[in-house]
Amino acid sequence: MEILETFDLTGSLRGAAELAGCDHKTVGHWVRAREEAGGGLPAAAAPRPVVGAFSEKVEELVERSHGKIRADKAHETLVAMGYLGSERTTRRAVAEAKRRHRQQHGRRTRPWIPEPGPLRAERRDLRARRSAEQGRLGGDGADRQGGSGPDRSQTASGVCGLRRARGRVRALLRARQRARAQSHAPAAGGAASGGA
Repeated sequence: MEILETFDLTGSLRGAAELAGCDHKTVGHWVRAREEAGGGLPAAAAPRPVVGAFSEKVEELVERSHGKIRADKAHETLVAMGYLGSERTTRRAVAEAKRRHRQQHGRRTRPWIPEPGPLRAERRDLRARRSAEQGRLGGDGADRQGGSGPDRSQTASGVCGLRRARGRVRALLRARQRARAQSHAPAAGGAASGGA
């Protein structure tokens, strides 16, 4: 018998060496040479178990539950119908059915479009007023002094103006908070004031 033929028959180096009448290292040498050359027996892939006739029932269970069914519950239902496969096979089938269900009935996302609220609009107006004030004051003053830095007097007045504007915004926010607190407070004259 040929060395590679005996190895394919037995599957072991020593068994092939006995049949071929040579050393097991010689068999190993020729087997490695064949594998490096890309030869050898094709590896037999075990067929994956399939749910088969019960696949329609799995699809129905997933569809009816909107993709929320657990595989163990689906397996119990299939076993009651006469299914003989393993729970692992059922898990694979349910996972695949859920994947298909998600692709067909997935989440619909809409773009988030921010809209300016009242506070954002006030800040935008404040920024516009600031830029208008700076325009009235003549920019940063770099062109008048011949230097690249800002004019100190204009910078100081600009900072004071910013502080005043921030103070106005804070006062507006406090007034809003007071108005909200008063609108949500219980009416006076109820059980608390009528005790004496």
